[in-house]
Amino acid sequence: MKLLLATYNLPPDAYGGTEVYLESLVAELRHNHSVELLAGSKEEHRGGERFKMESSSCWGLPAWRLSRDGPRFSMTELYTTRCPDLRAYWVEWLSRRRPDILHLHGYSLTVSLSLMEAAAELGIPIVSTLHNVPALCARGDFLTWRGVVCDGRAELLKCMRCATATRSGAAIRSEEHTSELQSRQYLVC
Repeated sequence: MKLLLATYNLPPDAYGGTEVYLESLVAELRHNHSVELLAGSKEEHRGGERFKMESSSCWGLPAWRLSRDGPRFSMTELYTTRCPDLRAYWVEWLSRRRPDILHLHGYSLTVSLSLMEAAAELGIPIVSTLHNVPALCARGDFLTWRGVVCDGRAELLKCMRCATATRSGAAIRSEEHTSELQSRQYLVC
């Protein structure tokens, strides 16, 4: 099976938690599958096209790095990752690569909604592994605004109230809640 693992960065640009996880994952996957990597590049390019793909290698595997012509991007495009021409770019690029599965690790201009829509259009199944808590919890810690452990279920109104109370400074920090937190032990995975 041909797997394409897409992430924000790869060494030597970065080597943190996600990259450590990916290194271990590809070490196992490569025994039974063809594995390629896709990441954004920290290097910008200047040229005629807004996107440029360069091939390289990482951990002995083929690695593709997408760079952009920085001045030609609006802040909206950078922060929402919604670029119509990027989606068209991904359709064409994925058509040539034809992975059996696209495995996403994170969210960035490279690992974006544009990439997901292109894969869906081509019928390429998508798997996503979330490495960063803020993707699941607006507070980033799975504690409610009252200081107790959240049940972990993402529910629009519940999460909106919690995030709003936290950001407005309304979070309750009573002695009762503080002592309750101190008396518990939490396992964070």
